[in-house]
Amino acid sequence: MPQVLQLISEILPLKHAVFSLSQIMLHDKSLNNILPQLFALLGFAVVCLAAGTATIKNRS
Repeated sequence: MPQVLQLISEILPLKHAVFSLSQIMLHDKSLNNILPQLFALLGFAVVCLAAGTATIKNRS
């Protein structure tokens, strides 16, 4: 895969989710082995939640 696409895929959460699930299901890894991917998914969720909260207008 081209280097540019590899860099972009590191940002996308689907890569981390698929890697985590494949490690657990196919390679019988534990939760400790996939903690970096889980933190990446958690970080993405926090960023999306913050962006969504910042864009909602306060209607009072």
